[in-house]
Amino acid sequence: MKIIGVTGPSGAGKTCLLEYLGLKGAEVINADRLYHELLKSNISMRNAVRLRFGTLDTKELGRQVFSDRQAMRDLEGITHPFVTEALKGRLDGLRDRSAGAAVIEAIALFESGIADLCDGVIFITAGRERLIDRITARDGVSREYAEARLNSREFSREARFVICNDGDLSSLYSQADKIYKEIMT
Repeated sequence: MKIIGVTGPSGAGKTCLLEYLGLKGAEVINADRLYHELLKSNISMRNAVRLRFGTLDTKELGRQVFSDRQAMRDLEGITHPFVTEALKGRLDGLRDRSAGAAVIEAIALFESGIADLCDGVIFITAGRERLIDRITARDGVSREYAEARLNSREFSREARFVICNDGDLSSLYSQADKIYKEIMT
């Protein structure tokens, strides 16, 4: 089974890319969704997050970590091991089902060590103003919140493949097709 990692800033189009690769037959694993599932269900992770941040409310957590890099590092230090373990379990399940490909979307793909599991990593991005416009429209948040979200993380440029998603969907799909074919062969 080939494992493809997808990372990039909020608003870059990771969800569109994942949906497209899913239509091509890849099994999609979204690390952020996995994090939210674990935040609801994993008692150890819940307790550690609550102890450090005083809350499990994701909007409040976001407010704290998007404005404080140390808080972001603390949250990641708590949650990455839980998410990575759950992710490996899902990959094992896909291998048991003989899946051909899995696509893992994770903002902290390199920082968490998940990139080491991948046969290829795609970094998807767009121009800063486009990212801000997409975040504010999608999430109904202020420009300031969108900027804080983008400023909260420095994205690794270690990915072998880069997609610039400033165009339309056909441009995104064309770039994705070329990369997917290269990784799968």
